[in-house]
Amino acid sequence: MNKKINKIDKFHHHEVIDRANMICDIIDTTLSNHPALSYIMQENIDKAIELLYNVSNRACGEYCNNCGSFEINNINIHFSVCEVCKNIQRR
Repeated sequence: MNKKINKIDKFHHHEVIDRANMICDIIDTTLSNHPALSYIMQENIDKAIELLYNVSNRACGEYCNNCGSFEINNINIHFSVCEVCKNIQRR
């Protein structure tokens, strides 16, 4: 499964985004809030969904290059600002 890929293109990023979102949806609709889950189990499922969501966001490039936060606001079509560290970065 760990094949060496010489060049990563936009399709590879799209594929990661699609698969991460698909898995989040499957977990959310089939397992999340299941009556057999304990509180701790539900917390772990929520963390798993959050981690997969973060993978999707990173594949989109919507995270701060300075601190890694996903709290990014677009200033305009060329720049965005991180709400955590106030870093301004080119989009």
